[in-house]
Amino acid sequence: MSYDIAIVRSDIPDDIAFMVACDWQDRGLEYLDMVGTSCNPTYNYARFFQAFHVRPTTDLHGRSAIVVKDMVDDALKEIGKHSIDELERKYFLDDNGKVIRWGSIPNAIQWLREVRDYCEQNPGYKFLGHDAEIPGHGSASLGTVRIFSPEYAQPSDRQWRKLLEETAELAAVGMDWVADGTSDSRIYDRLVEEYCDVVEALGTFAIAYGVTDEDIRKGMGECEKRFRNGTAGGRKTVEENTIIDGLAELSTRLHKVQTLERKNSPRALITNRKEHQ
Repeated sequence: MSYDIAIVRSDIPDDIAFMVACDWQDRGLEYLDMVGTSCNPTYNYARFFQAFHVRPTTDLHGRSAIVVKDMVDDALKEIGKHSIDELERKYFLDDNGKVIRWGSIPNAIQWLREVRDYCEQNPGYKFLGHDAEIPGHGSASLGTVRIFSPEYAQPSDRQWRKLLEETAELAAVGMDWVADGTSDSRIYDRLVEEYCDVVEALGTFAIAYGVTDEDIRKGMGECEKRFRNGTAGGRKTVEENTIIDGLAELSTRLHKVQTLERKNSPRALITNRKEHQ
């Protein structure tokens, strides 16, 4: 268990705060930290936070950053009157009387200092705290991508072709979903399967062309900025629209072929035969 913490601009609705806040390690970066930040400190700190009146879900939740800054600052002054050993014995032992392994009192203190500093830098922001399990709200993990064949680690036409192929197949499943008007479990399973194929193709593409995690973080920050500014996508040229139409046609053709294959599959034929008996 962990806390879900967000420190964001006061005009950001609470229900989307965790979706738009940047990761804690990216706070302060201009191209990512545009509306605030979020983090997930472990719930193992609960007794420690409670003892010094800085519980994220009750003491701090809903307060302005400037107020949180003062509250945390007061707590840190009180914490400083005790040794780490004393704090561990009182607030960081498991049921067997041993020091909890996940997290530490020094890490909790450092986190409080970082919260205080961030709130001081952004006094007009608000603090939101909820009990939650990781992962956070409104995000999807792409997972870890591994290359299955060494030849895919080098730039070549195969990366482009594979990415186009898998994206078209994912779009075809999406068409099934929309056409059926339902999240049928079979369609969902296919959707996840094709989605993972796209992620694998994207990851392989990134590895082949040397795209780094830092490049992706910066790029996603710029991408989010374009969406917020209403400039995402932009106007397409005639040639670009022709290519997009071609990709859409490819997805449509794949959709038709896959639908026909499913109808003619042995399982489908057996099911249809039973229904007409």
